[in-house]
Amino acid sequence: MFEREARSRNRGICLSEEDLKNPSRVAEALTADDLARAAGSDAVELFMVRASAAAPGFDADMADVADEAGRVMTLLLASIASVSLIVGGIGIMNIMLVSVTERTREIGLRMAIGATEGNVQQQFLIEAVVLSLMGGITGIIFGVGASYVIAQTLGWPVLVSPLVIVIAVVFSMAVGVFFGFYPARKAAQLDPIEALRYE
Repeated sequence: MFEREARSRNRGICLSEEDLKNPSRVAEALTADDLARAAGSDAVELFMVRASAAAPGFDADMADVADEAGRVMTLLLASIASVSLIVGGIGIMNIMLVSVTERTREIGLRMAIGATEGNVQQQFLIEAVVLSLMGGITGIIFGVGASYVIAQTLGWPVLVSPLVIVIAVVFSMAVGVFFGFYPARKAAQLDPIEALRYE
């Protein structure tokens, strides 16, 4: 299928007209050695140009494959992020429920001296939002730091968008409000008399 010839400074890959008409067959027949020899030369680029000229749909097919891979990766990362948000939210809700239970007498005392249900609910919602914001900011610091470490180690370019950081902060606040609402509502609906008797 291929005939190999010596070129200046390296060995390249020669393709016949028949090879160029069937790029998929060429791709299957290329070995790791062929690619390693071609990596230092312009042979790969030349193959892509010639393959595109011989098969006009070749570039479109490669673009479709790249787009599909990008979509799959985006869905995978979104799934992982969703599970992480749910797990983190459940953790916040459990911490807040324990906090409500441990501070039952304090809640009863506040309500006995005039705090409304809204005041108590607001207090616990603010605590839940602050707790989730602390987690979100910690995650942002670790994420940005890991990105730069990977970039320095592997030489990859890094782009950290400020918009993405703002969206992350807003999402962490939303998780705090959503998962902190039930404990805050439970605290606000306590009966002051029963709360003061709680041991």
